[in-house]
Amino acid sequence: MNSKEANIFAPITKFGTRNINGERRNHLVVGNNEDPRTGGFDFESTVSKNWPSQRSWQFPKGYLELANGKRLSLQDHTIDGVKKYLFPFRIVGNLFEMDINKRRIIELLNVLNDRDYFAAVELIEEEALASPRLSGLRAWLEQMVPVHLHALGRTQLSRLRDLLELDNGCQKSSSAPIHQTLAA
Repeated sequence: MNSKEANIFAPITKFGTRNINGERRNHLVVGNNEDPRTGGFDFESTVSKNWPSQRSWQFPKGYLELANGKRLSLQDHTIDGVKKYLFPFRIVGNLFEMDINKRRIIELLNVLNDRDYFAAVELIEEEALASPRLSGLRAWLEQMVPVHLHALGRTQLSRLRDLLELDNGCQKSSSAPIHQTLAA
């Protein structure tokens, strides 16, 4: 990878009011890792205020206030004392959406009965073109599913999440359980 490719995914480091401010409503993604390709995003938001000199006793170099009320300290780049990295949504929006879908899929899998769970894992394997096929105890599969989810693209993750949400009654539409859907 050349330096231009690495720089496109670099977190925002210049927080001057010319770059980031509430007037522009910069759309950002807040992450836990310096490299957004590894995932681990917290949330997306827009900039509400960039106050480099306010509340100097609490934020010696100022803070960046996001639309959801969270404040990023400009001194140590933390939110509530935890180191965070900001990325432009236009650069990492797809990665953010994929990360959110993976987490949602895992949440939905955790509430399925065993029969539907194994059917859903089979569907994930087919989508990921996994070989060899997973088999074994549910506890072991729960460790392997994230590996297969990592191989899926944005559209595949979105479709899979939608299917699992339908099966869990998260949407108004009623559908057959996953094991019946796969058999059709």
